[in-house]
Amino acid sequence: DFEFTVKADGSVTLGTIAQGETVVAENGKITVTDNAKKHEVEFSKVKLGGEELPGARIEIYKGDTKIEQWNSLETSTVINLEAGTYRFHEVYAPEGFVAVTDFEFTVEADGSVTLGTIAQGETVVAENGKITVTDNAKKHEVEFSKVKLGGEELPGAKIEIYKGTDKVDGWESTTDSHTLSLEAGTYRFHEEAAPEGFVAVTDFEFTVKADGSVTLGTIA
Repeated sequence: DFEFTVKADGSVTLGTIAQGETVVAENGKITVTDNAKKHEVEFSKVKLGGEELPGARIEIYKGDTKIEQWNSLETSTVINLEAGTYRFHEVYAPEGFVAVTDFEFTVEADGSVTLGTIAQGETVVAENGKITVTDNAKKHEVEFSKVKLGGEELPGAKIEIYKGTDKVDGWESTTDSHTLSLEAGTYRFHEEAAPEGFVAVTDFEFTVKADGSVTLGTIA
């Protein structure tokens, strides 16, 4: 509410207007502007498994105008948005992860949120006013070469790669090396069967680091 006074000459003056509200009196006319209602929208930046992922730089745009920006933390972030369509932009992802492709989302008049098109292979979910964005772990090419003494490629070995108890891949060696795309983490190399006339190596662990380099565990 606000007060206004009509003077003897017909002019109008306004009393105190609440902060953030717009009321104008001019030439006997009072113009009152209603602000658009804002809704709380929660953003959760996670990795596979649902754990919050700190270190991502996020920007929200409406058209070409940047509305908000923040760095993801170990808790979700809540911002207030008017009804309308916005664009989510991940400037950069935390080390070892891949930034999601830009996507649009719409805040409806009732505060619900709907998503635009999400890039194939990426995971974004909107539910109860909360947008959960999952960053995929970055993958690195790791080349495996199965050779005999002298360095010549050795075909016929059956190889399996495990992460924990899960088999990530398996192949039979040929006269060419074999390349896999692996996320950062620790894996186990298992030679299920060696070529005739050769002995299979003992299982060993290797670690793919966030920068793509590879280190070996204990070798028999």
